[in-house]
Amino acid sequence: MAKVLKIDRLPKLPKRSFIYLLICGGGIFLFCLIGIYPNFKEISSLDDEISILNQQISEQEILFPVFKKMLSRIKQSTHWKGMQDTRKKLKTEDIAAFSDILGGFAQKSNLSINENTIDIRRFKEKGGFLEMNFSMNGDLDDFRIFIIQMMALPYDIRIGRLKIEPISEQKDFQFCLWLALE
Repeated sequence: MAKVLKIDRLPKLPKRSFIYLLICGGGIFLFCLIGIYPNFKEISSLDDEISILNQQISEQEILFPVFKKMLSRIKQSTHWKGMQDTRKKLKTEDIAAFSDILGGFAQKSNLSINENTIDIRRFKEKGGFLEMNFSMNGDLDDFRIFIIQMMALPYDIRIGRLKIEPISEQKDFQFCLWLALE
């Protein structure tokens, strides 16, 4: 007959083996804690960023046809084409009068002009465009009216940059205009 092995007691582990087992187990635990867990957290944060970017990309894919359709409508609009055709270049002798016109628009719009500089040195660099820098104070709605009046002028005017800074209740507007000169 086969002998049946009875295990009624676990064999006694030597004290040193138990200490080695604890040290190895602690080392493995520290390796997991220091080496694996931070990487796991980093990977999960990267997954979150990827999901956010995928959502933004899908939104852009949805909105791109709408943008393209609106852009084609603007290009086909006869009002836009007529407006581009009627734009003319400003004569060099009319630069001072143009500054006075803009000053009048600013006064009507309740804006105060702090600074108005004309950069003649960069005229050739800009390809026939004269750069005018303005600094104004006033309300945002008044500034909007000023821009609408300015863009209604028959001259080829382009806004190069626009910076709006809040100052108490009013705002400080700094912008650069490019005027096409003959």
